[in-house]
Amino acid sequence: MKEELHTILNQYAPILINDIDLLISKWTVKELKRQENFITFRQRNNSVGFLRKGLLRSYYHDDKGNEQTTAFIEENSFFQN
Repeated sequence: MKEELHTILNQYAPILINDIDLLISKWTVKELKRQENFITFRQRNNSVGFLRKGLLRSYYHDDKGNEQTTAFIEENSFFQN
């Protein structure tokens, strides 16, 4: 995972492989199952996510209770709500 993360982060800005250990020590890994939410209704999100594998959909419920999709997050992408 360390090398994979290094490669991805280097696409945005140069980072030393040794600095990855510091980043990893500050992060919490959260595995989501299919149909599981990253955050729930009315929950405040104070974190940044990184989607390692799969596809994530961001949505909200409108006044009529319909789901309105706002974004799709692809593999190897950072996201925040």
